[in-house]
Amino acid sequence: MIFTKPPLPFIGNKSKIRKDLIDILKDIKGDYVFVDLFGGSLYISHLLHIMFPKATIIANDYDNYVDRLKHIHDTNEILKELKERINVKPDEKIPTDQKEIVREVISKAPYIDWDTLCSRLLYSGAYKYYDLDTLMKKVLYLRYTNLFDENIDAYLEGLTIVHKDWRILFNEYKDLPNVFFICDPPYFHTYSIQYGDEWTLKDTVETFDVMYYPSIYFSSDKSYTEELIEILSKRYGEKFSVTKHVIGRGLINPNTQKNNEVIYVTFSINGEE
Repeated sequence: MIFTKPPLPFIGNKSKIRKDLIDILKDIKGDYVFVDLFGGSLYISHLLHIMFPKATIIANDYDNYVDRLKHIHDTNEILKELKERINVKPDEKIPTDQKEIVREVISKAPYIDWDTLCSRLLYSGAYKYYDLDTLMKKVLYLRYTNLFDENIDAYLEGLTIVHKDWRILFNEYKDLPNVFFICDPPYFHTYSIQYGDEWTLKDTVETFDVMYYPSIYFSSDKSYTEELIEILSKRYGEKFSVTKHVIGRGLINPNTQKNNEVIYVTFSINGEE
């Protein structure tokens, strides 16, 4: 069973470019162990299992997505109660006198999936918040009230889930034969919940080492990755033997000039064909 999107919301998941991604993955030949260094929504790992069902797939749950999946029932209970007690249309603000209902329902929940709740309670494109007091200060909506499928076994089937710093995981596998890396790092200047710190330019540059090995590396035409690679290549005389794919995505807003997914694929080892 192939999922058309992850079971729970995850900003930046690759479901919208699923068909393009499948076309790229089809070019992978050979018996590889796949190592997904960042995991995210685990959607890429899921696609890999569908396409290569006999392969070993190591999925690094960098963002603790599996924990969210295990608590879908708790999240559904919150959404059901909000739907029952607050009567607003998807594009209507929750009245001030009913916002306390949101506080009451969330505060008594045994588990709070902030990512999912923010996607339901905040206007599209708004920031995520991870404490109730901050959330309550915002304009709230009840944008969607549909519940989530609680059967996630097929989504995680065939995946070996680990929780490690991506550098440790990379170093464990980089010198082993027949390993193929998936690298979809955070954009720099974004906050990493996993590490409790901001993802920096230095962090981004460190991930470039992955492209010296068989890998797929995800970036964006807004991340300056291409410019950084060009600068490093000129300065140190090193080149990544990669194939570049540019995939168009929907505009973030009407003023956005471009919003493309950029994928670098290499089948070489240490720059050697």
